[in-house]
Amino acid sequence: MFLSARDRADTPAGSLDFVIGESIAHIVVVTARLFDRQLALRLRRHNVPIGQWPFLLFLWANEDLSQRDLSRLMAIEESTVTNTIDRMERDGLISRLRTPDNRRRNQLRLTKRARELMSALLPEAMQVVKTATHGMSEVEIGYLTSLLGKVQVNLADERARPLGIEPRAESDSDSVNRRRLRSGRRA
Repeated sequence: MFLSARDRADTPAGSLDFVIGESIAHIVVVTARLFDRQLALRLRRHNVPIGQWPFLLFLWANEDLSQRDLSRLMAIEESTVTNTIDRMERDGLISRLRTPDNRRRNQLRLTKRARELMSALLPEAMQVVKTATHGMSEVEIGYLTSLLGKVQVNLADERARPLGIEPRAESDSDSVNRRRLRSGRRA
């Protein structure tokens, strides 16, 4: 394992060839953290914590969501959703309404303050994206978006379907490999 490609020169025969800086997972995680950091600075001016941002986005797009809906769409645990919704309610951004047909289900409703924040916060987020994609053509941005979408589809499963993405269909070889892993045999 190497920190950078430069360290590969001294690779002993038979060692694992893995460069952290070339790992797609590492690059995506670091990029997401950098996006969060930049956006958090901008949201702070409006007294909105970064953790509430994705909730606001989904509720601006569709206010007829329950806590469970948000959990599935955002691919996060229901307990995390509940904690964030509690804070958003405390901060005057949402209210919970029991649905008449299912008393255990909470419908989430944005407050006037949350609706008004949309016109201030969306331009802030768009500016972060503009900064991040500086020097890229529209074609490159489209290609990057498409590739990241494919990664999401490949990683989605029944519990986590960000933005309603359907998990990719399992191929016969995937099924065989999974059975082999369960039985302890190598693929």
